Amino acid sequence: MADDSIISGVQKVAQQLYDQNGKVEARALVDAARPKTSPAHAAFEWDNKKAGEEYRLIQGRNYIRRVTIIRNDQPERLIHVPKIHFEPMADADPDQPESRDGHYQVASVLVSHPDEFERALHATTLRFDAARKALDDLYTAAEQTGRADQSAMIAQMSKATMMFADALKAMH
Repeated sequence: MADDSIISGVQKVAQQLYDQNGKVEARALVDAARPKTSPAHAAFEWDNKKAGEEYRLIQGRNYIRRVTIIRNDQPERLIHVPKIHFEPMADADPDQPESRDGHYQVASVLVSHPDEFERALHATTLRFDAARKALDDLYTAAEQTGRADQSAMIAQMSKATMMFADALKAMH
C-alpha cells in the first residue's frame, strides 16, 4: 500500500476518533486499526515478533542518542546518518530485513565524509522543520486562547527558529 493511501486511512480513522472523543490517543488509534477492515489497518505491523523487534530498535536508537563515545581521549556524541534509499533489488532475500536506519557516527569522523555529512544535515533540517511546524501550531493555539503573553513568547521563538532554519538551508 502506498504511503499516501496509508496516511489517508490513518487520517480517516483519526478523524472518526476525534469526532467521537474530542481528542486522538495513540492507543485508541491502534485499537481502531486492529480490524482488517479498518482503513488504518495497513499502517501498522501486526506480526508481534516483527513489532517487538522494531520496538527494541526504537529503544536502541533512543539510547544511542544519549550516549557518548570516547575517541582520541575525547567524548563525542553520535550523529545519525540516514541511509541512502535505493529501490530493492529483484534478487534481495525477502527473509533478510532491509535496514532503514542508516548509522550513527561521531562528528570528528563525519566531517571527513561529505556525503554522510550532507545526509545528516538534511535529516536535521527535516526534524527542525517539523519542530517549527509544531511551534507554529502552538502559536495558533495561543492566539486563539487570547493569551497575548504566550503568543508573544512563541512568536519570539518562531522568529529565532526562522533565522536558524534559514542558516540551515543556506548550508545545502
